[in-house]
Amino acid sequence: MDRPGALSYPWPMRLVDFLVLVLQAHGRLLVDLKEIFGADLLLRILANYKPTELALQGSKLWELFPLKPRSSHSPFPFETLEKPVKEMRLNEDLEFFVWAYPYYRTFVESNVDLNETLPFQDQQVVLALAEEATSMARAWAEAVPLPPEAESELRSRAQEASRQHWVRFRSELFKRNGQSPFQRV
Repeated sequence: MDRPGALSYPWPMRLVDFLVLVLQAHGRLLVDLKEIFGADLLLRILANYKPTELALQGSKLWELFPLKPRSSHSPFPFETLEKPVKEMRLNEDLEFFVWAYPYYRTFVESNVDLNETLPFQDQQVVLALAEEATSMARAWAEAVPLPPEAESELRSRAQEASRQHWVRFRSELFKRNGQSPFQRV
């Protein structure tokens, strides 16, 4: 699996590892949004969030490659998901909204085995995962109901924060797969 110029990482990425990156990106974004809007306004904004049609349809990964269904022999990897979220030291309100992130929930509420190794030897799969996750993040950010008191400067700061966190997510996903984080989209 050596590719010229590729970074090397000794472990294959499982679906749960991908979801950890998703939760971390979303959690860091929520921390930044708290700084931008303030805790009270952010909680009001998040409480009024209604998922878009795109968020409700969930992941299309099942169309890219078959994922094994969860079995009784495959434990749910809750510790793997919980530890990085706990390490962010979010208050309980923000932690709730990290776990409530619709894109993440489409996976954990399905019967897909989260311990399944992703077929990352196919670079198109990595690109598709990165694109789907960032598209879902954009859809989430666009659907967040900002009240009139969220001035245009605050809106633009929030959009920039979202873009930055999901670019970092995408870069980390590529690096973990041993690819350059500067892949063309």
